[in-house]
Amino acid sequence: MLSETELLEAFVEASIRGQDTLLANKQFIAESRFGINHLISKKSGLVVKVNVKEQPVQFWIRHDAPNREQLDELLKQQQFLTTGTQSDDGFCGYQYFPAKQGYDLHCQSARVLWRNWRTLYRMHENMAQAQKLLIKGGHDWEQIKKITVANNVMFIETPDGETTSHMDDAIAWLSEVPPARPTQPTEATADSGGFPADGFID
Repeated sequence: MLSETELLEAFVEASIRGQDTLLANKQFIAESRFGINHLISKKSGLVVKVNVKEQPVQFWIRHDAPNREQLDELLKQQQFLTTGTQSDDGFCGYQYFPAKQGYDLHCQSARVLWRNWRTLYRMHENMAQAQKLLIKGGHDWEQIKKITVANNVMFIETPDGETTSHMDDAIAWLSEVPPARPTQPTEATADSGGFPADGFID
Protein backbone atom coordinates (compact mmCIF):
# COMPACT_ATOMS: atom_id res chain seq x y z
CA MET A 1 0.00 0.00 0.00
CA LEU A 2 1.23 3.48 -0.85
CA SER A 3 2.35 5.67 2.02
CA GLU A 4 0.70 9.04 2.51
CA THR A 5 3.66 10.85 0.92
CA GLU A 6 3.86 8.43 -2.02
CA LEU A 7 0.18 8.84 -2.81
CA LEU A 8 0.33 12.63 -2.68
CA GLU A 9 3.43 12.66 -4.90
CA ALA A 10 1.78 10.32 -7.41
CA PHE A 11 -1.40 12.42 -7.46
CA VAL A 12 0.52 15.66 -8.08
CA GLU A 13 2.71 14.12 -10.79
CA ALA A 14 -0.22 12.53 -12.66
CA SER A 15 -2.21 15.77 -12.49
CA ILE A 16 0.67 17.86 -13.85
CA ARG A 17 1.02 15.42 -16.75
CA GLY A 18 -2.70 15.64 -17.47
CA GLN A 19 -3.27 11.99 -16.59
CA ASP A 20 -6.18 10.32 -14.82
CA THR A 21 -5.49 8.80 -11.43
CA LEU A 22 -6.90 5.98 -9.31
CA LEU A 23 -5.09 5.46 -6.01
CA ALA A 24 -6.02 4.80 -2.39
CA ASN A 25 -4.57 4.17 1.05
CA LYS A 26 -5.82 4.48 4.63
CA GLN A 27 -5.94 8.29 4.51
CA PHE A 28 -6.79 9.28 0.93
CA ILE A 29 -8.54 8.35 -2.29
CA ALA A 30 -7.27 9.82 -5.57
CA GLU A 31 -9.66 9.41 -8.50
CA SER A 32 -10.73 11.02 -11.77
CA ARG A 33 -14.24 12.12 -12.64
CA PHE A 34 -15.10 13.62 -16.04
CA GLY A 35 -11.57 14.95 -16.61
CA ILE A 36 -11.10 16.33 -13.09
CA ASN A 37 -8.67 14.69 -10.66
CA HIS A 38 -9.87 14.64 -7.05
CA LEU A 39 -7.89 14.00 -3.89
CA ILE A 40 -10.31 12.99 -1.15
CA SER A 41 -9.57 12.63 2.54
CA LYS A 42 -11.46 9.73 4.07
CA LYS A 43 -11.99 11.87 7.18
CA SER A 44 -12.75 15.34 5.82
CA GLY A 45 -13.82 15.00 2.18
CA LEU A 46 -12.52 16.69 -0.97
CA VAL A 47 -9.04 18.17 -0.52
CA VAL A 48 -7.69 18.94 -4.02
CA LYS A 49 -9.25 19.23 -7.47
CA VAL A 50 -7.46 19.60 -10.80
CA ASN A 51 -9.01 19.92 -14.25
CA VAL A 52 -6.41 17.95 -16.24
CA LYS A 53 -8.10 18.79 -19.55
CA GLU A 54 -7.23 22.47 -19.21
CA GLN A 55 -3.77 23.78 -19.99
CA PRO A 56 -1.94 25.11 -18.18
CA VAL A 57 -3.05 22.90 -15.31
CA GLN A 58 -4.21 24.68 -12.17
CA PHE A 59 -4.51 23.05 -8.73
CA TRP A 60 -7.25 24.01 -6.28
CA ILE A 61 -6.57 23.10 -2.63
CA ARG A 62 -9.10 23.48 0.17
CA HIS A 63 -7.91 26.24 2.49
CA ASP A 64 -8.28 24.07 5.62
CA ALA A 65 -7.08 20.84 3.98
CA PRO A 66 -5.21 18.27 6.05
CA ASN A 67 -1.59 18.01 4.89
CA ARG A 68 -1.85 21.55 3.47
CA GLU A 69 1.80 22.32 4.24
CA GLN A 70 2.94 19.07 2.64
CA LEU A 71 0.87 19.76 -0.47
CA ASP A 72 2.24 23.32 -0.62
CA GLU A 73 5.79 21.94 -0.53
CA LEU A 74 5.12 19.28 -3.19
CA LEU A 75 3.66 21.90 -5.52
CA LYS A 76 6.49 24.31 -4.77
CA GLN A 77 8.99 21.63 -5.81
CA GLN A 78 7.16 21.49 -9.15
CA GLN A 79 7.16 25.33 -9.29
CA PHE A 80 3.41 25.66 -8.69
CA LEU A 81 2.67 28.64 -6.47
CA THR A 82 -0.47 30.04 -4.91
CA THR A 83 -2.20 32.67 -7.01
CA GLY A 84 -3.69 34.35 -3.94
CA THR A 85 -7.20 33.70 -5.28
CA GLN A 86 -9.86 31.66 -3.50
CA SER A 87 -12.99 30.14 -5.01
CA ASP A 88 -16.45 30.56 -3.50
CA ASP A 89 -16.28 27.03 -2.09
CA GLY A 90 -13.05 27.72 -0.16
CA PHE A 91 -10.37 26.35 -2.52
CA CYS A 92 -7.11 28.22 -3.16
CA GLY A 93 -5.61 28.31 -6.66
CA TYR A 94 -2.06 27.26 -7.60
CA GLN A 95 -0.44 27.90 -11.00
CA TYR A 96 2.84 26.97 -12.64
CA PHE A 97 5.29 29.82 -12.15
CA PRO A 98 8.94 28.91 -12.85
CA ALA A 99 11.71 30.57 -10.88
CA LYS A 100 14.51 32.54 -12.53
CA GLN A 101 17.94 31.01 -12.99
CA GLY A 102 20.35 32.12 -10.29
CA TYR A 103 17.60 32.65 -7.68
CA ASP A 104 16.17 30.62 -4.81
CA LEU A 105 12.39 30.31 -4.57
CA HIS A 106 10.54 31.04 -1.32
CA CYS A 107 6.82 30.72 -0.67
CA GLN A 108 6.16 31.88 2.87
CA SER A 109 4.17 34.47 4.75
CA ALA A 110 4.62 38.12 3.88
CA ARG A 111 6.00 38.55 7.40
CA VAL A 112 9.03 36.39 6.48
CA LEU A 113 9.72 38.48 3.38
CA TRP A 114 9.54 41.64 5.51
CA ARG A 115 12.03 40.25 8.04
CA ASN A 116 14.51 39.34 5.30
CA TRP A 117 14.12 42.70 3.60
CA ARG A 118 14.94 44.52 6.83
CA THR A 119 17.85 42.15 7.54
CA LEU A 120 19.44 42.77 4.14
CA TYR A 121 18.97 46.51 4.47
CA ARG A 122 20.68 46.59 7.86
CA MET A 123 23.51 44.25 6.84
CA HIS A 124 24.43 46.14 3.68
CA GLU A 125 23.43 49.65 4.80
CA ASN A 126 21.96 50.45 1.39
CA MET A 127 19.15 49.31 -0.91
CA ALA A 128 21.32 47.61 -3.57
CA GLN A 129 21.26 44.17 -1.93
CA ALA A 130 17.67 44.37 -0.70
CA GLN A 131 16.49 45.23 -4.21
CA LYS A 132 17.79 41.88 -5.45
CA LEU A 133 14.64 40.34 -3.97
CA LEU A 134 11.90 39.67 -6.53
CA ILE A 135 8.17 38.98 -6.14
CA LYS A 136 5.68 37.28 -8.42
CA GLY A 137 3.71 39.75 -10.45
CA GLY A 138 1.61 39.19 -13.56
CA HIS A 139 3.49 36.74 -15.76
CA ASP A 140 7.00 37.53 -14.56
CA TRP A 141 9.10 38.30 -11.49
CA GLU A 142 9.45 41.94 -10.48
CA GLN A 143 12.18 43.72 -8.54
CA ILE A 144 11.20 44.93 -5.08
CA LYS A 145 12.10 48.60 -4.80
CA LYS A 146 10.64 49.33 -1.38
CA ILE A 147 8.57 47.69 1.37
CA THR A 148 6.57 49.44 4.07
CA VAL A 149 4.21 48.03 6.69
CA ALA A 150 1.21 49.67 8.36
CA ASN A 151 -1.67 48.14 10.34
CA ASN A 152 -0.44 44.60 9.64
CA VAL A 153 -0.54 45.22 5.88
CA MET A 154 2.62 45.13 3.75
CA PHE A 155 2.96 47.51 0.79
CA ILE A 156 5.46 46.37 -1.85
CA GLU A 157 6.64 48.87 -4.46
CA THR A 158 7.85 47.49 -7.80
CA PRO A 159 8.68 49.19 -11.14
CA ASP A 160 5.14 48.39 -12.30
CA GLY A 161 3.32 49.78 -9.28
CA GLU A 162 2.39 48.76 -5.75
CA THR A 163 0.93 45.53 -4.36
CA THR A 164 -0.48 44.89 -0.90
CA SER A 165 -0.53 41.76 1.24
CA HIS A 166 -1.70 40.96 4.75
CA MET A 167 1.31 39.99 6.89
CA ASP A 168 0.00 36.44 7.30
CA ASP A 169 -0.72 35.91 3.58
CA ALA A 170 1.44 33.44 1.66
CA ILE A 171 3.61 35.23 -0.88
CA ALA A 172 6.09 33.95 -3.49
CA TRP A 173 9.47 35.67 -3.76
CA LEU A 174 12.99 35.06 -5.04
CA SER A 175 16.37 35.75 -3.49
CA GLU A 176 19.59 35.84 -5.46
CA VAL A 177 21.74 32.74 -4.97
CA PRO A 178 24.89 33.88 -3.13
CA PRO A 179 28.19 33.19 -4.93
CA ALA A 180 30.06 30.11 -3.76
CA ARG A 181 32.83 30.83 -1.32
CA PRO A 182 35.82 28.67 -0.35
CA THR A 183 35.09 26.78 2.85
CA GLN A 184 37.40 27.60 5.72
CA PRO A 185 37.27 26.22 9.27
CA THR A 186 36.83 29.68 10.76
CA GLU A 187 33.79 30.41 8.58
CA ALA A 188 31.76 27.52 9.96
CA THR A 189 32.37 28.81 13.46
CA ALA A 190 31.56 32.37 12.51
CA ASP A 191 28.26 31.41 10.86
CA SER A 192 27.06 29.18 13.68
CA GLY A 193 25.29 32.05 15.44
CA GLY A 194 23.15 34.93 14.23
CA PHE A 195 22.04 35.07 10.61
CA PRO A 196 22.93 32.35 8.07
CA ALA A 197 25.87 32.98 5.75
CA ASP A 198 23.58 34.17 2.95
CA GLY A 199 21.74 36.54 5.26
CA PHE A 200 18.32 34.89 4.92
CA ILE A 201 16.09 33.78 7.76
CA ASP A 202 12.98 31.59 7.75
